[in-house]
Amino acid sequence: MARIIKYRAWDNQNGGWYHSPQFVIRPYSGRATDGAIVPDVVLSQYTGLNDKHGKEIYEGDICTDDNQGFLEVCWSDLHQWGCKVHNKGELLKGLTFPLWHWDKCEMNGYRELEVVGNIFENMDLLKKVI
Repeated sequence: MARIIKYRAWDNQNGGWYHSPQFVIRPYSGRATDGAIVPDVVLSQYTGLNDKHGKEIYEGDICTDDNQGFLEVCWSDLHQWGCKVHNKGELLKGLTFPLWHWDKCEMNGYRELEVVGNIFENMDLLKKVI
């Protein structure tokens, strides 16, 4: 099975998303474009996993499950794709779990996680008291 490589780009100036293949990344320029030059973007990579509703999970997404509260999807050198755990608005320092921790059955791709937002548009979710 081939790994799917996708990105989305958050436009810091205009507050919107560009989704691949709508944009081209030029090496060393740090810019993404859909025909226009957009100088201030942040890239988020697709993890290759989907949530329990089939929605693609990207770096920077905010997820929830029934037990952990809010989780921020991030890259972890230890786990590759992981989740930072937030509890009552506080990031639990050093607490990063591998994303596959929530995978109950690899055969059908079922996930307990649900994408509820992202760190660019919904940072307030991580500050919410749970």
